[in-house]
Amino acid sequence: MQPKKTKSLRVLQKGFLRIPRYIIALILNPDPQMAGLGKVYLYLLSKAFFRNRTITHNKKVFTCQRGEFVDSQHRVSRELGMSRPVFERYLRLLLQQELIDIEVEKRGTLFRIRDYQRLCGDLPSDKMEEELDQSFFEAERSFGGRCLFQ
Repeated sequence: MQPKKTKSLRVLQKGFLRIPRYIIALILNPDPQMAGLGKVYLYLLSKAFFRNRTITHNKKVFTCQRGEFVDSQHRVSRELGMSRPVFERYLRLLLQQELIDIEVEKRGTLFRIRDYQRLCGDLPSDKMEEELDQSFFEAERSFGGRCLFQ
């Protein structure tokens, strides 16, 4: 008999993300430091909430928006199997590259993934790209060409 999954675990497992190729390249990089950076970013992506949530962490209530989550840096570094100074160095690199934001609170750290909406594929810019593709097909038809892909 399988153990019953908690609601918070089910929430973390919902949804899809687009993983940029440069993140995959980081993870597969033969340099262990670069691979570690990709691993940390992918871990943070996987922990971020897909929907807005109000949670309690260490007896403090946090309201997490989509693309955010709260945890202690110590626990995250332990789950990743790295020392806290190494984890903090990776966090600084991700901050410098403007991939994440963090807010250190007294009872936890709020991790925010920048452009989380874009990684989920639901920003208006994606719709604009579809409209551009649509206008390309219409322009091709107006010149007498055939559009086989629509």
